[in-house]
Amino acid sequence: MYINNHTIDGLIFILDTLQNKTGRHTLLFSPEQFWQRDAVYIVLFFMISIGSALYVRYNLGKRHKKHQTDIERFRVEKELQRSQLQALKVQMNPHFMFNALNCIQEFILMNEKTQAMRYLGKFSDLMRMTLDMSEEENVRLSDEIKCLRVYLDLEALRFGEELKIDMRIDDLLKPHHIYVPSMLIQPYVENALKHGLLHKKGEKQLDIGFRLEEEKKVLFCTVNDNGIGRERSGQIESYRTHKSFATSATKRRLELLNADRDTAISVQYTDKLNEMGESIGTTVVLAVPVELDEL
Repeated sequence: MYINNHTIDGLIFILDTLQNKTGRHTLLFSPEQFWQRDAVYIVLFFMISIGSALYVRYNLGKRHKKHQTDIERFRVEKELQRSQLQALKVQMNPHFMFNALNCIQEFILMNEKTQAMRYLGKFSDLMRMTLDMSEEENVRLSDEIKCLRVYLDLEALRFGEELKIDMRIDDLLKPHHIYVPSMLIQPYVENALKHGLLHKKGEKQLDIGFRLEEEKKVLFCTVNDNGIGRERSGQIESYRTHKSFATSATKRRLELLNADRDTAISVQYTDKLNEMGESIGTTVVLAVPVELDEL
């Protein structure tokens, strides 16, 4: 191959231009340059990874701390609700006991010893059941109904033969396998007797019914009376200096019970009127989400 002097001079010129100050030739893609660039990328990658890990750990720590705080607050709120509920139960039970003891006193003053003894025996049975049930948040419906029957027996003694009571339990309902909040139904029955029927003249009728909507696990309890109605009862109550404690306590207790439930217990009132618009009683329907035993 023939190479002239001009070709050699050109090659020498190219090599001179690629030579650096130290005398080494600088190639465009030397191995040393690749290594230096990759080292920078590796350092940056580790710095970013460490920073990200610290940031994630910090956020997780904050979330965990907040979660623990929320759990503690929820526990305290639950304990507060439970203690308030217990306190209301304790207040409601003496309220009824006070009324019952007044009735016993009246029988004694009227020298009706037999009635007084019967009333006292029923009263002691009810007190024992109430004390047992007040320790439980939920009880079997069968126990609730048993306690309610004793209570109604006591009220029947006070009202006399004018009071007619009819309690009906749906044939498909199994009270031993259903759980309800303890002492839930009795205050609504007491309201019907005390505010609806007590001031009514003539025959007094009280109907109580239980049925279960099994698919939705909801117990319906109906308390129906032919009393003077809520409007007239409210007018009578407004003249009294002593306001009913049971009504406000029952309302507050229901609020506390519903604060701890996914599905709330509901209460629906219906004022019954005749064709002339006069009150012929009140119907109360409680819809209670319940727990069922496996059969």
